[in-house]
Amino acid sequence: MTEIAERADASIGSLYQFFPTKTSLAAVLHREMLDDLSRRIGDERTTATARPAPEVAQGLFVAMAGFLELHPAFPELASRTDLEKDRKQETRALLRAQIAELLLAARPPVPSERAEILAVLILELMKVVVSVSREDGVQGRDAVISEIQQMLVSHLIAVAP
Repeated sequence: MTEIAERADASIGSLYQFFPTKTSLAAVLHREMLDDLSRRIGDERTTATARPAPEVAQGLFVAMAGFLELHPAFPELASRTDLEKDRKQETRALLRAQIAELLLAARPPVPSERAEILAVLILELMKVVVSVSREDGVQGRDAVISEIQQMLVSHLIAVAP
């Protein structure tokens, strides 16, 4: 909290006035970052209609990489167990719905029942990417993330309608 106050050029007392606990500060940061991730996925919708599903999936991974670059603290915040569980569940449901919409908008569209299943899979793979990105001991981190992305793309090509 002291470091945050220093970076904000504010007193520690004024910081505690808005965020009485570290958990309350973490919750606000987590919520804002999840909202940004949701916006980024929503932004992919503008180009999804002109692309096949494998390219849509690649766009999602590019959006996720940009998100993680902008918000390097997100993996640590996402792993906290003291944050609002209901909010996390609602956000995951929203993200899954957004990903399914992207797949439904692809050309050719992914059938709705497959889009919902793939949305769960893609979101879980994105969580793996987050996990790998925050793990210090992973050698070839970028190669691992690239391999995850390629596995998904290959799968989408194999099961294309």
